[in-house]
Amino acid sequence: MGPEPYGLTGLTLAELFGASTRRVKDLLLDPRVIAGVGNIAVRELFWRVGMAPTARAHTAPAQLPAALARQMPPHRASPREGPMAD
Repeated sequence: MGPEPYGLTGLTLAELFGASTRRVKDLLLDPRVIAGVGNIAVRELFWRVGMAPTARAHTAPAQLPAALARQMPPHRASPREGPMAD
């Protein structure tokens, strides 16, 4: 099981992605890479950074991991505390 998504840095995401040829979306959804990120959250992350979810990790812009890390939702003790969207 990978690390929780809360508090990840761009450097951490870049290390987790490595030179993978997989889609970044697939890496974010893979619990062995990052634990507990769902499809809706990933789709919203890509919308927030203005990037297509089909981007491949090894060809994605260098700033993508940092942009995704900045947009990760803060930790919520309960899903009832509110939606991820602003």
